[in-house]
Amino acid sequence: VLGALPLPDGLRDAPRTPAPRPVPEERLLVDWTLCRGHGLCADLLPGLLRLGPDGYPERAAIAVPARMRQRALRAVRRCPALALRVEAIN
Repeated sequence: VLGALPLPDGLRDAPRTPAPRPVPEERLLVDWTLCRGHGLCADLLPGLLRLGPDGYPERAAIAVPARMRQRALRAVRRCPALALRVEAIN
């Protein structure tokens, strides 16, 4: 059984392609001149931002998926060193 509704013969063997993944349109940027390694950003964005062994974020630019946008903006607001910003990807 292929599904709940019968398919016309021509559609039965149609190739299935995965749905396109949404491309992040924004990125989180770390200003290294301001960052002091507090680590609050990693606590607020555990699936997006990781700290290196020195306590600083591993990367300076991180693509932000749409589902994480609000969390990224909250991290920007809460950064005690004001070292984060969200920027559109051109």
